[in-house]
Amino acid sequence: MGISPPFSAVVLVLLALAIGALPRQKSLTLGGVVRLDPQAMPWQQSLLALLRGSLVFAIAAGLDLARSPLYLLALLALSVGGYLSQRQPLLTAIAVAFFWADWPTATIALLLGIVSVIVVQNSRWSWALAIAAFPVVTALMHGQDGVRVALTVLLALWLVMVSTPLSPGLDTAFSRPERGIRDLASLVGTQAPIGHRAHNLVQLHQQSGATPPAWVLQPGDDPEWLLQVADVTPEEPLAVLSSPVGGSIQAEDCQIVRDLVELRQAIYVVLADYQRQPVGSGVAIILQRSPLARYAGWVMLRSQTVDIWGLPGDRQNLHRSSRPRDHYRWENQTVSLMPNSTGDLPRTVLDRLMARLEPLQRSLSPNEELMLEWADDGEQAWLLQLFVTVCS
Repeated sequence: MGISPPFSAVVLVLLALAIGALPRQKSLTLGGVVRLDPQAMPWQQSLLALLRGSLVFAIAAGLDLARSPLYLLALLALSVGGYLSQRQPLLTAIAVAFFWADWPTATIALLLGIVSVIVVQNSRWSWALAIAAFPVVTALMHGQDGVRVALTVLLALWLVMVSTPLSPGLDTAFSRPERGIRDLASLVGTQAPIGHRAHNLVQLHQQSGATPPAWVLQPGDDPEWLLQVADVTPEEPLAVLSSPVGGSIQAEDCQIVRDLVELRQAIYVVLADYQRQPVGSGVAIILQRSPLARYAGWVMLRSQTVDIWGLPGDRQNLHRSSRPRDHYRWENQTVSLMPNSTGDLPRTVLDRLMARLEPLQRSLSPNEELMLEWADDGEQAWLLQLFVTVCS
């Protein structure tokens, strides 16, 4: 290609870095009929990965570097570019590029990797073992080429770090600060694409300080990283909620989980739902500590009055019910039981709840309403979700 040898490797690495950093294709509609959405259709993502890997190989072949150990530096740059721009290690693209350059080694390594994924059911380690097969096979087949073996080991170490949830600290070290798993406090004032539900929860946290601990994963990020911040037990369950970006949410969209197996299943159920029915640019996932509540319900908060619905039971009972039956109205510091209610909510629960709601009520304008989900664990009241309604 007319580039002198000392600079060809530099050119290859820089081009591979740029290819890895290319954003994923946005959804396209062809002729108003066919919609292409790589974020919702896995085969399109695989096609893009094939093109990325093949393009890097084609450039390396044009520079006479496809069989050089320095080609592995280009693969490392490809993954770094993908991770810095979108936190994607681009494993498929790297496997494709590796295969074109050295298909015997790649074939054996891929077979060993598939076996390791099948045998080792723990997803945290199965992918790490699959990646480790590449330097092992390279050492066996190219033992005389020390540089190739060393660079393959370096590439494998990088891929293990960024593609398996072994070191969440890399989220900060190797990605843009506005990406990755975030807790509510770190999201105050942000414009990150996390959907209305998550933004409302951040606002509720900022204004009341009465929300349980929660974490948010942005659309497109690796869901396995959520398991690293999750400390979930039957005594400390978590709620899994979706927060569509550019779409609507439903109040019933909440799953309570009590162990890591349930948590992983709930996360992938959310992702599968939005892959079948894509909305906007994806869906963020919220993990929220779920209080072991004795009472739960909903509140319609206005500047002058508060309507409170509730029932005995925890949050899961609330979401399985059509509507809490006990309806109270709080007005001018007095509470009245509305018709067709049974009065199961103790006054102490109502008082604790109103203490949480009063700061929010003082900030409301006359034409504004807030709908909130609440729970009380017998010691304190928690505000769980916020829905904003502005009156006409």
